[in-house]
Amino acid sequence: MSRKETYNLRRDQAFKELVHDSNILSDLLGGLLPEFEGLTRDEIKMHLHLDRDGRRVIGRETESVSSESGPIFLDSVFDVTVPDSGHPMEVIVAVEGQGPGMAETELMNRELFYSSRLICDQAKGLTKDDVYLSLRKTVAIWVLLSPRVSERSTIVRDYRVRCDILDPGAVRESPLDETEIFEVRVGFVDDVCPPLLRMLNILFSRDMDVKTKEKTLEQKFDIRLKAGLLQEVTRMGALAEEYEIVRNRAERKGMEEGFRKGHEDGFQKGLDRGIQQGIEQGIQQGIQQGIQQGIQQGIEDGKECERSEMILFFAEEILARSERDGIALEQAAESVCMPESYVGPSISKARQLKGING
Repeated sequence: MSRKETYNLRRDQAFKELVHDSNILSDLLGGLLPEFEGLTRDEIKMHLHLDRDGRRVIGRETESVSSESGPIFLDSVFDVTVPDSGHPMEVIVAVEGQGPGMAETELMNRELFYSSRLICDQAKGLTKDDVYLSLRKTVAIWVLLSPRVSERSTIVRDYRVRCDILDPGAVRESPLDETEIFEVRVGFVDDVCPPLLRMLNILFSRDMDVKTKEKTLEQKFDIRLKAGLLQEVTRMGALAEEYEIVRNRAERKGMEEGFRKGHEDGFQKGLDRGIQQGIEQGIQQGIQQGIQQGIQQGIEDGKECERSEMILFFAEEILARSERDGIALEQAAESVCMPESYVGPSISKARQLKGING
């Protein structure tokens, strides 16, 4: 197993250990699912499958196998009974942790794909009639550790609605809604937000030392976690926050550079084109067209500037880990969570930085 696989396994294991804690999972369910609204933590626990110690929640198989699209591995999946349903009824709840480095469109498609698997997997070993009669609702909870600053300490719920084509204003929840997706976007410790988000913000904060975090979680939320686990969770939050800072800085610098260059190049190109046409209308039209083309080119240049900023961020992280652990840059890169397309350029940049610093 490579160092990157070991690092990802350790990070995933830390998140799984968190959500298998009955207090944390109960708070997630109580803070998100309408079925558990108003219930206390102890009341929610009555609907979970608890281990003998009463603290850990027993999960189900997390591998979803498909002959067409291959296997996927979910972080944690639970069978949860629904309160006041009148008869034994369970929903399938999956909880996923998502760190930095995934584009928004890719994340949304992944959310949809995973939720679809939770629905389709229920057909295994059953006849069609049995599936149609016993299809269970699924809930996918995504805890986003690196949302944009403007989206921090927020919760988004995606679900199916039914509307009348002839009366677009008549919208209600659909009886076909057998899957819900929640995005829980972690924020900062001092954000004003509901108890669930306050707990998660403390849990993943990089600004609170482990001992203070341990004491705060125990006193305010009755959550007791091992110091080693808290250290790993804090590292997850720290990397996510650093990534967000660099991403915002890169986007801002890229857009500013893109528009500046776009206006300069566009004006000159437009002026040249207008002069060549030799008429006043042509000059004005050429300038406008040239500016638009220049802005577009400038935006593309800005995106490249943003990519360069991110490569520099990852390169600095690789170099720091290499020097700290006394390992090669390639080995250090395996422990850094980043998009695959950034690995090679970031290692090359780290070599350049090492030569400059040396």
